[in-house]
This record gives sequence, C-alpha cells and structure tokens, in this order.
Amino acid sequence: MRTLIFLAVSIMAVSAFGVTDSESNFIQRTGRDCTVVELWPGGTGPDDSKSNMGEQFKTKDDGWVQILSVSRPSMVIIPPKQGVRSTGVTLVLWPGGGYGSLCTGTVEQEARWLNAMGATAVLLKYRVPPRIDDRGKRRLPLQDAQRAIGLLRSRAGEWGLDPKKIGIGGFSAGGHLAANAG
Repeated sequence: MRTLIFLAVSIMAVSAFGVTDSESNFIQRTGRDCTVVELWPGGTGPDDSKSNMGEQFKTKDDGWVQILSVSRPSMVIIPPKQGVRSTGVTLVLWPGGGYGSLCTGTVEQEARWLNAMGATAVLLKYRVPPRIDDRGKRRLPLQDAQRAIGLLRSRAGEWGLDPKKIGIGGFSAGGHLAANAG
C-alpha cells in the first residue's frame, strides 16, 4: 500500500512539471521514479509542423500505451530499481509504430530487463509527422534521436550515466530510426 501511495505522489509531483498524460501513464506502468526531459526548448523542435496539435494517446487492452500524436518530443529516463547497483550503461530505446504512432509495450518490457541488470533505459518519444509529409518522416524523428543522444551525453553526470556507455536500439520503425541515427 505504501508503494502505491509513493507511486501516486511521485506521478503527481512529476506531472506538476509539465509531464504529458502519455508520459505519466508510461511512468506509472514502469513503477519507477523516472526523469522526463523535453528535447527542445519550449517543446517545439526544428521544422515542427504540429506544435499546435494536442498530444493523443490511448491505453491498449493489454495496458500498454500507444501515442498517436507527439506534440512535445521528450525522453523518459528509467533508472534501475533502488537496491540494484547501477552499471552506468544506458540504452536509448525507440518504440515502433510504423512512423504512424509510438507503441511503448516493447520498450516497457526491455526497460524491465535492462533495469534488472543495472542498466538505465530511456524511452525516446519522437515526433511522428503526418504520412503525407514523406520528407518529415525521415527528418523529424532523426532530429529528435540525435538531440536525445547529445543531451544524454552532455548531462550524463547529472543523471548518473557513463557518457561512453550509451547505446541505441529500437523496434520496427524505431529500429529503422536507430539504424539511421547510428
């Protein structure tokens, strides 16, 4: 019961600092005290065509979060549980979704596995441009990916990470993005 109360208070505290509903839902499912970092000042990235659109998400039948429209690209830093020795290793994970949405279920599973070994997982919530914008499909997600890696390296000490031990990975469209970022 104390864990549930702590989790609820943590989520409310994080929400007060501008966490979106999709991030809050994802954090709740991880059961961790996560850090959410906006990728771009003011929440709007370069070449952003969706800055005025609200973010949309839905919780699927299996409980996983599917983000349908990303209006504020961000990353959710998921550290190992208390009591698990951190190795400094970090893996940035890009969810799949066919560049039409972001399906976070595989990231959630991978984060649990990485955390159990002392590694930090990072969910990258990247912009998914409208399907009619073929150039944006390649450019916007890659800009977000590069920005996330740069932020993680530059602020690694603040978050207890080793800047030389940051890896990338992804699922489906997120795997394509990770390959392009590499």
